[in-house]
Amino acid sequence: MNIVKKEVGASREIKLNGLGAAEIAEIILQTFQTASVSSVSPEIVSVIQKRTGGNPLYVKNMAIVLKDFNHVTVVEHVLVPSSTRFDLEDLLGNFDYKRIIKMQFDRVDNSFQELLTVASCLDQYFTMKEVQSVIKENNAEFKHASEEDARNKVEKYDAYHFIQKVDEQVHETDEDVYAFTHITIPQSIYDMVSYETRILLHRLLARYYESQLTRENYSKLLPKVTRHYLQTDYLDKQLYYLEALADLNMRSFLLPEATSNLERIVKILNDNPDLAVQFGRIHRSDIYRRLGMCFTMRTKLVEGEQCLFEALECLRHPWPQSEPEFFFKFWVNKISQFRHRKLRVFRKFDKDLKKKEIGKRIVEIMVQLSNIYFYTGKGRAFMYTCLVGLNACERLDEVGPSYTLFLARNSLLSWLNDEKEQSIFYITQALKYMDDKNDADTLTICAHLCFAAGKFKNATTLLYRSMDAVQTLGVVTDCQAFYRSAGLVITMRIFEGTLNNSSDDLLLLKQMGDTARNNGDFEAEIWLGVYHIGNALIGDKLKESEPFVALLEAHLKHAADYNKIAIHGTLLCYYARCHNYENARKHTKCLMSILPLLTVTPNIFPIFGLIFATMGLYFLIEDERVDFVSASESKNYGHFIEGISRLNHAFQQVKFWEFTQPCLYLARALPYISTGRTVEGFTVLQHGVMEMRFIQEIRFLKAFYWANLGKYSFTPADRLEWTRRAEKDFETLKIPSHIYCNPDPINLYSRGRSADLRGHYEHV
Repeated sequence: MNIVKKEVGASREIKLNGLGAAEIAEIILQTFQTASVSSVSPEIVSVIQKRTGGNPLYVKNMAIVLKDFNHVTVVEHVLVPSSTRFDLEDLLGNFDYKRIIKMQFDRVDNSFQELLTVASCLDQYFTMKEVQSVIKENNAEFKHASEEDARNKVEKYDAYHFIQKVDEQVHETDEDVYAFTHITIPQSIYDMVSYETRILLHRLLARYYESQLTRENYSKLLPKVTRHYLQTDYLDKQLYYLEALADLNMRSFLLPEATSNLERIVKILNDNPDLAVQFGRIHRSDIYRRLGMCFTMRTKLVEGEQCLFEALECLRHPWPQSEPEFFFKFWVNKISQFRHRKLRVFRKFDKDLKKKEIGKRIVEIMVQLSNIYFYTGKGRAFMYTCLVGLNACERLDEVGPSYTLFLARNSLLSWLNDEKEQSIFYITQALKYMDDKNDADTLTICAHLCFAAGKFKNATTLLYRSMDAVQTLGVVTDCQAFYRSAGLVITMRIFEGTLNNSSDDLLLLKQMGDTARNNGDFEAEIWLGVYHIGNALIGDKLKESEPFVALLEAHLKHAADYNKIAIHGTLLCYYARCHNYENARKHTKCLMSILPLLTVTPNIFPIFGLIFATMGLYFLIEDERVDFVSASESKNYGHFIEGISRLNHAFQQVKFWEFTQPCLYLARALPYISTGRTVEGFTVLQHGVMEMRFIQEIRFLKAFYWANLGKYSFTPADRLEWTRRAEKDFETLKIPSHIYCNPDPINLYSRGRSADLRGHYEHV
């Protein structure tokens, strides 16, 4: 309970009490159902209450034992022990619920025992036909009984109410559906069955369901066939049906279930080397690839990467294991791509059928690995996967979605590396081959290019087209493509300051959360936490962000580095706003230590950390709480300047300058403003105004920038003018302006800090 309280906030403990003495006595009387008994001896009630803790189910079954085994007798209408209190307590003291069930099981008719034994091997709900398929021919009572006869015989033989008929309407069948009355009953009966008998029963049930498989009932019966074969020693059948079930799970978007089934295949193959040889390298590669895809779709990127590496190993095309090998393979693919692009007449095509099959699998593996490196910020690995994937597509003469994806991603990489002409070539080719088809990944990359160029409205249109392409009847069919598109839309809306005013985009945030929960995607919870806190910070709704702050603090220890940048930066700003300066300093130091790990990446998620870190540092400076900033303390000052240098360098790494420029210039002005050199700081900010071409579209960041010009402009008139412009913009966005704006622009640089040049409102 303390752990829960620490990680997610307040909790309330509710204690459940057992039945009292009077209630226990009433249950015992109901069990005996005779007019000759009017009360129960306190001795009996006391022993039963002590042994059961007042659990109603245990009380009822204990009463049945007393009745069936004649441990009590009636004396003058009172139920009393037939032996001494000590003997009764000793007898009942050795009983638990499972032992009671076993004793009752031994007392029912043999034909009903067989029915219960078979039923204990089945699912929670079962029909009489399923049981009849396995029970022996000599079971005259149930083997060929009609539904009505079976129903009557169950009522006749089930003296202890082991099973009950349930509402068939819930199960969409005309047959009678039965279920055990308590989960412990089938478990107890199953435990009594010998190992050999269990295997035999499961084998017979598996064959029965297998014989019933049709196209219409495939999705319903396949899990049953698989479950029963898994309880046998038929390994080949286990592999076959596990793979079929995993495929069905993936088509039904049940990713956790698909992951579990594929992992079981891997375990069987690892435990049985001879079987693995028969299974074949390419087939085994397919299993690892699908498993890697499931992990990647659920944002379990480390596990996904390892499985995809195994898939490449099975194809005898392993991932580079050393720096020289990586360098060599990278340039081989770079030269190959140059030849494909510039000297198309020399392009080679794979004609060998086996090479083609391997090539197709390499393409699919590289798609997944590039998805992983898109997030993790491993720039070189991302470039390598895009090159290998593109070259493989061109050797196969493949022009489908994978080809357009790699063309688009190479276009984005070229853009980020300032190779604009090459970027235009790739994106033109991608759009040519995509034609009128809505390929989600290609559209998302086009949106990233628009985003990088400052065309935010165009980017939004493309992103919504991309999300439509990966949804069927409201169900997300490609989680990662959806996350990438939704994340970029939400990022733009948050820093525009308009997320709360857009019901469609808020619904998008909810859908993203629902998708993450359905797939057990805990990494996506981090993104959602950052989005919610960021939106609350901008709209000054700090109270709403408290649960998400607790969530991020809990995730920090195990978070990946690229997520930590966003978390530390966002929490830095949150704690600065809440005047929790100790935590703000802690996250500042953590952020500055991790920033050097950021490489050139198309992942926009670190942007959150950089922008909010810059905002948070300005709040700390304004509150005069950046106590490690002191020109007289050369060591501390040196650390601070190094930290700001890292922040500025990190802004260069994310490359989306049209979007990050406002905070980039604010970060550049930090060393001056923090040490009182306001004129130099204002000069940097003023230079930014002239450089930022698309700031009008990022309305919140624009207003925040104007607000800081209203604090650090040198003349009172300029401070007043910029403050009024900021106030007007904040008012349009329905964001409280007093949080960000100078309260007295005529006389102050910021709260409590007098300006060098001051005046009075009436003179301006």
